[in-house]
Amino acid sequence: MMKVVVLVVLSLGSLIQGDRIVSTRNGKVKGFTDNVYGTNVETFLGIPYAEPPTGNTRFAPTVAKGNWTNTLDANKYSAACPQKPNTVWLNEHLPGFSNFNEDCLYLNVFTPANKWNGPLMGVLVYIHGGSWFEGTSEMYNAGGLARKGVVVVTINYRIGALGWMTTEESDYPGNMGMLDQQMALRWVQNNIALFWGDPTKVTLNGHSVGGASTQYHMMMPASKGLFNNVISSDGVASFSWQNDAPGDQRRYMIALATTLNCSTTSNQVIVDCLRTKDAQTIATISIQGVPSDLSPWRPVVDGTILPKPTTELWTSGDIRKVNHMITSERNIASDQIGRIPGVENGISEATFRAIMMGYGEMFFPKDKVPAIIEMAIFHYNNWQEPKTPATFRTMLRDILGDFLTTMSNTRVRRTYQGRINNTAANLYSVYYGYRTENSPYPAWWGTLPSTR
Repeated sequence: MMKVVVLVVLSLGSLIQGDRIVSTRNGKVKGFTDNVYGTNVETFLGIPYAEPPTGNTRFAPTVAKGNWTNTLDANKYSAACPQKPNTVWLNEHLPGFSNFNEDCLYLNVFTPANKWNGPLMGVLVYIHGGSWFEGTSEMYNAGGLARKGVVVVTINYRIGALGWMTTEESDYPGNMGMLDQQMALRWVQNNIALFWGDPTKVTLNGHSVGGASTQYHMMMPASKGLFNNVISSDGVASFSWQNDAPGDQRRYMIALATTLNCSTTSNQVIVDCLRTKDAQTIATISIQGVPSDLSPWRPVVDGTILPKPTTELWTSGDIRKVNHMITSERNIASDQIGRIPGVENGISEATFRAIMMGYGEMFFPKDKVPAIIEMAIFHYNNWQEPKTPATFRTMLRDILGDFLTTMSNTRVRRTYQGRINNTAANLYSVYYGYRTENSPYPAWWGTLPSTR
């Protein structure tokens, strides 16, 4: 069954004083009341759900947070996990943001005050996007959604090399970021009823790689029972751009170690050395041959946390059958090509071909890429208009958007539909193509998530 649903966006509010205290399983937390468009929202920021992944626990599985005795003031966001500063996407949400720290495994809870002490409410857990290497929960003040009558939880998780680096062997299998998310979901199951949320009505929602993360949890055996519904916004777990060949992730690890003057004689020597390096330095190092707007670091199939390749799991149906909404954005690649210097005036044919060649060589045999580019131009070119810098810009936006996101979304949607026949699960599809009147972006950007 296919349905079209309009999503409610997360909105900003203004703060007023409050002192709601909740006794969680680990200790007491003191929040505040946030007045959002006339509705009070009980807000708790910076609640730790895991121990800091520092020192010998860097690159290690997540450790649940221990107990504390004093009341925790949950009145400000925690630091973001280490990442490149001043990226375009981060600055769009948090201009000048610079609060990065490896002690970053915290979550935030937003509950409508007028529902407190009433029936338990549905819960939405939001996982931020950011191409596996950037982003933070502070980018999204969820009070605007909570005022509608739902408890919202936003989370931080490890990203970049600190979240995904792997030896591709059992000693360091990677996927630390997924384990962080899983630990946050366990915290929700154990504590959310104390914030008037119903642990039996948990919906996972995420954008871009946050959307992909929601689907990975549908496939991860240890995530079973931690949620009931999934909304994957502009992201799926079988992105066309994240299919590494065996050995790729190990090669990235060795490249990182070499750049930081670490010996590469053994896995443990590499890890021990990297554990002595500054976390922010590790997060800002680029890997040669990988475009700066794509991360070499990402979830990997390790046989345990992620037991099988995603395409195999989708095809076999060996996934959790839940109500699932998959959303697509018409111009999802606008913010990527919006970072090209001078793009406001369009791009030349030479720039178009160079960018296409760079992406093409990542996914196809090098000798096939020129022919693929010509086929793409033939398909996406507007034959009623001459080729100009503006038309090359539009073609690049549409090609990258379809290849990096829309194509994968469509394939997953069709496959999942065939796997839930004769089950109680429903599939919902949303295609977002409306440009808001007050969009701050140039007209050629069209529609994209940050303009909803």
